[in-house]
Amino acid sequence: MRIRFGVQNMRHNGWGAAIGDADPNADRLPLLIERLAPLELDLLVLNETRSRTRRRWPQTWQRRLHRLADALGLRIAGITPTKTRTPSALLYRARTMGHPIWWDTSLRTMFGHGYGVAAFTVPGLPLPMCAGAVHFTPFNIGVAEAEATTLVSRVYRKGSIGAFGGDFNFPLYGSDPNWDQALPHNIMLRAIVNGGANGALAETDIWLPDGTLNPAVDLQPNYKVADAIARGDCHDAAWELYKRTRSTGAPDETLLQATGAHTRVDAIAVTGALRPALTTYSVAATPPGASDHAAVTCMIDTERWNSQRKFLYR
Repeated sequence: MRIRFGVQNMRHNGWGAAIGDADPNADRLPLLIERLAPLELDLLVLNETRSRTRRRWPQTWQRRLHRLADALGLRIAGITPTKTRTPSALLYRARTMGHPIWWDTSLRTMFGHGYGVAAFTVPGLPLPMCAGAVHFTPFNIGVAEAEATTLVSRVYRKGSIGAFGGDFNFPLYGSDPNWDQALPHNIMLRAIVNGGANGALAETDIWLPDGTLNPAVDLQPNYKVADAIARGDCHDAAWELYKRTRSTGAPDETLLQATGAHTRVDAIAVTGALRPALTTYSVAATPPGASDHAAVTCMIDTERWNSQRKFLYR
């Protein structure tokens, strides 16, 4: 069976206008439908779904979420509890996935923006397939690393077959961030000084008086979150497929294109059992007004799963 998994961060303020928008009453739902409908997704993670401009947001938000789900032929598996009022949602196609047999948010207090993991009985697989929705905190890479290890553990809760996606908020392998477009707090959180020891910036400024970056400072992506995911034998779909093209001598750099303002932060990862099942990955960024994040999708062919990576949680 082929499962198409997608992720879309809807942009801060969910369906409505965000800071800087010319129209304070903007409604991006039609644009999101225009972007996502052609992808024919079987699983979809939506981040930042709440509209802060609507006082009765729970009722309005749920009606509009159902409207989006109906337009895409999907159902709602669950909505993630969140401390920051920025819930995510996991949607699924019943014809492909069946119906969830489990929905887990039991460790929600350990997450800032929240997480949720559903389990599905997928024909042809000997174990339930878990699918996770997450939005890692952008405010502390140490906390985000802890969220990543917790999420991976929950995705394994029903066995070794699983996948998860969302806005990871920190650089992923192969990222080539455009630091010149990043604001100071983004560089503080997402960059390290190459070769810099403790106190390396005591005598060197990253920022020059004119507001530009100091070219003498070699900034590199901070891969702490990506490393945590990799230690759990989970594999970023874009990076995995990029490595396959690189091994042929013709690396496809488009697989690593930015999905946010200046780097690749939106991703889908699969457990080792589904690593050989990854077949395609793509980025959808049109229409441009739908969100400030691109959508990402991958195809998982469950017939290609690695039976040697079958195990139960313990």
